[in-house]
Amino acid sequence: YLFVKGRFDWLLLWLTSAFTGINIVGNYARVDMKDLLPAMALIGAFSLAHLIELWQISFRKVLLIVWICFSPKLIEPFVNLKRLFTGKFQKAEDFCTEPFIAPDENAGRQLGLWVKANTLEHDKVYVAGYGAQVQVYSERISPSIYFNATQTRAARERLYLDLKKNKAEIILVPLFPGYKQWIDPDLRMYIDQLVAGNYYFDRCLFNYSIYKLKKSKR
Repeated sequence: YLFVKGRFDWLLLWLTSAFTGINIVGNYARVDMKDLLPAMALIGAFSLAHLIELWQISFRKVLLIVWICFSPKLIEPFVNLKRLFTGKFQKAEDFCTEPFIAPDENAGRQLGLWVKANTLEHDKVYVAGYGAQVQVYSERISPSIYFNATQTRAARERLYLDLKKNKAEIILVPLFPGYKQWIDPDLRMYIDQLVAGNYYFDRCLFNYSIYKLKKSKR
């Protein structure tokens, strides 16, 4: 793109700014990386259009190259559409028994809806780890602005303060291995200590241990 344009323009400024923002947050989750896609898509499109015109490549060949480069990702929408109509998602019996598996999107939605049905509108809910999807479906506010795990030093300190100051009505702690793999030990230890001192175990759903606030601690 730089060779085509010959200068640093607004698209490169957009991409650089998005990349800098991701590094400041320090999360590097898929949802954060998606912030790069709009600028990268436009940069790629302009570059590809220039090359097509320069080399006089036919539209059919361009489509073939795109299919080869992005296969099999291009069939994912069709696979998900099939799942939507056939209901071939994880079943309830797949959860809360070892080996613990991470819930898929459908299970995360069901868990979020359960939380919504079992809490009041103004109750705060904290989902440990990368639980933003469950948080969204629950339609409940997190006690901290860091509702998804952000493990920079400043973010951890703010999270600890928020969880101590604003007691969540429910805390959900993952049982699947990804939680221990991707979440720092000190953050997990803090959540465990908080749960042990102020909450009681209610049940397990979709490989999340669900803890409720002790009434005497409100």
